[in-house]
Amino acid sequence: YLKDIGCNMVRLHIKRNPSRWYYNCDRLGLLVWQDFICNKNGRKLAVKAGESERWKNEQVMLIDSLNNHPSVVKWIVFNEAWGQHDTENIVKWAQELLPNHIVSAASGWNDVDGLAQIRDLHDYERFPSMTRPDLEPHRAVVLGETGGFGVPVNGNNWLPMPEPKLPDNPDGRVTAKDRQGGMNPVNASADNDYISDIKRPVYSVPGMIPHYERYVQTLWLEQSFGLSGAVYTQFTDMRHEQNGWLTFDRKVSKIPVSTMHKIHGLLYTPPPKRERLVAAPSGFANSTTTFNIKKAPKRAALNIELATEDPDVQGLGFLMIYLDNKLIFDDKMRHKKPESRISSIMLTEKQTKLLKPGVHELRVRVESGFPVAMLELSLDAVK
Repeated sequence: YLKDIGCNMVRLHIKRNPSRWYYNCDRLGLLVWQDFICNKNGRKLAVKAGESERWKNEQVMLIDSLNNHPSVVKWIVFNEAWGQHDTENIVKWAQELLPNHIVSAASGWNDVDGLAQIRDLHDYERFPSMTRPDLEPHRAVVLGETGGFGVPVNGNNWLPMPEPKLPDNPDGRVTAKDRQGGMNPVNASADNDYISDIKRPVYSVPGMIPHYERYVQTLWLEQSFGLSGAVYTQFTDMRHEQNGWLTFDRKVSKIPVSTMHKIHGLLYTPPPKRERLVAAPSGFANSTTTFNIKKAPKRAALNIELATEDPDVQGLGFLMIYLDNKLIFDDKMRHKKPESRISSIMLTEKQTKLLKPGVHELRVRVESGFPVAMLELSLDAVK
């Protein structure tokens, strides 16, 4: 299934599969990112010295058991701070054990500047952002967890879930409470919301396709800035987590295999050529910029770069972007580290049609007092 839908890599999350699974990955040419098994499933649980040594011994056994599988190309030491401790020493120890493999120190959250070979982000907003690659000269930037679109298929899942219902808003936009989704898809359907950034959005089965395609377009656009890989969460539904490509019983692909293969094919094409249409003034402040275009673009992308100074910044409704007085994007963010992040969003066909030859206006409205140190915003024609 994974090869048929156009994937070339799978992340095995905090467990070891049977050896036959790795054999099949070897046989199919499916790359594996393998997690160390987490020490404690709790970010605030202290790890004692004896527990740490036992855990390290278990990881040595895990590595030895998979040493002959060429598909295993990368190892992830810590995930989302679960049992994370003595990070620099343990990651350097892991690198000595794995001189022929790529090592990721921390997948999501508690990253240590410059440690190991990967800057591994978790971003479940439907338009994920990435660390600016020039700030990571020695590490590749990847999204180790992203996506997580909630699409329940009752009758094929572990737990029945409410059928996604459209919000009452005539414009189809979901409310603020429905923009902060969890693992179980109980929020209002975002089928008709093409403006709001949403964490773990919920869709109906037919409504998922255009939004998933636009999400993949974001990954493709961000390759222009240096994004090197992404792991969609997740392969199959898992009990209450109904965000898989496949249902829990593996009987239903929520997007047809052939459609998924076509959508993912974009990621194997070169990053697009761009032509700058307009750049808004730098700084986190309200602004209006007038610009003129001679030829209407077939496709256009909105680029947003935000820098935060606080270690954990979350928010929505703090940044609204208008094109010719029509709202085209309402941002949402979650940064777990003070840094500069970039997101690139393909405009919808309806939004792109606003860009006719002539004079246009790009307006930015920001919420004063929100802890953002810098904002750079631009609009590109995508070739």
